[in-house]
Amino acid sequence: INGTNWTTLNSGTQAHLYGVCFTDSNTGYAVGDNGTILKTTDGGNWTSQNANAGYTCLFTVHFLDENTGYAAGIAGRIFSTSDGGNTWTQLYSGTRNHLFSIRFTNANTGYALGNSGTILKTSDGGGVGIHETAPLAGHLRLYPNPARDKFTVESASGMGESYLTVTDVRGRQVFEGKSLQNKTEIDLGKQPAGLYFIRLWNETSTAVGKIIKD
Repeated sequence: INGTNWTTLNSGTQAHLYGVCFTDSNTGYAVGDNGTILKTTDGGNWTSQNANAGYTCLFTVHFLDENTGYAAGIAGRIFSTSDGGNTWTQLYSGTRNHLFSIRFTNANTGYALGNSGTILKTSDGGGVGIHETAPLAGHLRLYPNPARDKFTVESASGMGESYLTVTDVRGRQVFEGKSLQNKTEIDLGKQPAGLYFIRLWNETSTAVGKIIKD
């Protein structure tokens, strides 16, 4: 009662655990070393989830509801899930500082805190990442927009080799790859109609945009 007595539970892992979050009295998540994410649905028995986080150390986890959650850790890495932790997608935070706490006040607005006074904010549910500063404008062209199936991402000259991701409004990543040229064609033919967020970034600059699939 009132936290006086505690019972040891078997986590099923030897990894150090740093963060825990429960969405109700039975369903909870714990995160830790080596990309460890654990889930319980009965308040005590834990199963491992695959975050595709490699050896990332995760310090904090937060769920908005039974499906939507975020985990964050070293080197500014943030991961999101929209299916109760079955799959996780890495978001681009715009920082390499370690993140120790992440919280959302509603489906769109979230904050992450880290070392060296880092405070990050998103106002779109993390759909295009969580940024300390606004992305560079005028570095990205998307056409045709709206698109039926395929569209072209054209970056400003000088960005060179960059990373390119496409996510939907729930933060689910539907495309990831390298952009080796100024123009890259992407096929969304298998994706449902709706709004998608495009991010192109390298070590020195970031460009983001939105496209509608008919």
